[in-house]
Amino acid sequence: MNALSHLLRTMAAVAPGQRVLVRGEETKEEGASGRVAEALARLGFEVHAAAWTDAAARRVHRAAEEGQEAGPPGEGETPPMYATAAPVGALPYPEAHFGWVVVQAPRPDEEAAAARQQEDLWALMAEARRHVRPGQWVFVLAPAPVAPEALAEAAEQAVLAEAEPPERGFISW
Repeated sequence: MNALSHLLRTMAAVAPGQRVLVRGEETKEEGASGRVAEALARLGFEVHAAAWTDAAARRVHRAAEEGQEAGPPGEGETPPMYATAAPVGALPYPEAHFGWVVVQAPRPDEEAAAARQQEDLWALMAEARRHVRPGQWVFVLAPAPVAPEALAEAAEQAVLAEAEPPERGFISW
């Protein structure tokens, strides 16, 4: 099962209406920009997509508009989907604002040192920890070059309790 399918199956069991933060940009393996955010909005969640760049935030916003024009798959109205751009640590949301945080880890930079990449993962996990309500969930989608062990170490540093063992492509805390 791919990571997006695993996330959607997990979220299908969650009561709709909760705020979900989708952090980062989707990689080529995960599909077009906005795919994760749009799918979660269609499940009934209020989605806040926070990309790294303004251009990526605009792509997510366009995908949300196109999805709303097409209409929800069933009856009722699709909850709002918001898009913003901010570097790690600069999100405009208060602490403990979200019931779920979905982190889309960036592809590792081949030129960056391994220590720097681990620091970046830790910063992402710490940010997720800051914005998720106590007792709620962080779900990480990561491109293939990101080792599950690196994600597990970053989550441990951010004081996230592991709910499911890391697998290639996704991990949840």
